[in-house]
Amino acid sequence: MTHHRADDSIFIDNTYIVKGVAGALLHLMIEWHHGDGRIEFTDREMRLAIGNRMPEIKDNLETRLLLLRPRLEEKQAPIQLVRTGRGRVRLEAGGRLLLKAPEE
Repeated sequence: MTHHRADDSIFIDNTYIVKGVAGALLHLMIEWHHGDGRIEFTDREMRLAIGNRMPEIKDNLETRLLLLRPRLEEKQAPIQLVRTGRGRVRLEAGGRLLLKAPEE
């Protein structure tokens, strides 16, 4: 997976997946997964972590995650998100997730 910080775009195997807030959320979950092996996350902790990157208008983070789920399925990404309860999501990966810096 490649993450471009400028617009929070995400590419998996050189295929564009998503950008913006949804890209920032996906990147955040993958970083946390790499850091401590977690696969379950809450809306609250994600909102706090990306706080200043959320639009100033009233925004529903859970809706962004719901829209990201079919996008990952549509792109046949090896990463899927599963809602496990209100305000909770689980990251499922079909293998080891590798983060790499974009080539400039």
